[in-house]
Amino acid sequence: MKSYGNIRVTSEVKKKIDLLTEKHGSADNALRYVLGLRVENKIIKKKIRAIPMKFLIVVILDLLDKQGALTKSELVANFESKMKLVKTEFPGDFQLIPSTDKMRWYSKLGNAIFQARKSGFIHQEFSRVEAKTAWMTTSLGLEHLKASKLVIQKIAATSSSDFLSILLR
Repeated sequence: MKSYGNIRVTSEVKKKIDLLTEKHGSADNALRYVLGLRVENKIIKKKIRAIPMKFLIVVILDLLDKQGALTKSELVANFESKMKLVKTEFPGDFQLIPSTDKMRWYSKLGNAIFQARKSGFIHQEFSRVEAKTAWMTTSLGLEHLKASKLVIQKIAATSSSDFLSILLR
């Protein structure tokens, strides 16, 4: 048994903690990283690729533009299918927060839908034919998509991975 702080752990666990600490700067950050919480160390923030909210809104607008009106469950299914194509390993030890942490992605996707609706980019409409409520882009949303897509394509072209372009396919 080894002592780690005030806690006694096996040497195998201590080695794993030391390895994570070395990689993430501190034991606290290592634990936060493993649990998927916000990491305090600025160095590790550069090593985690998360999807920024503004980009996620553009992904939603792109999905709605390509596929027409979609229900929330269809939006989630389309987003998940795109996430499955994204590599989890990037050059230079860049990591994508695991897509297996579904609650985090559902939360982010729900927040992006809410923000897009609040910004006037999308609206809900009930279809009597299909008897369901679907999300649709507004003219403001299409303008935002057109302006944003050019910038994102430039970023994707210079990126070390195809992360952005996969989500906009």
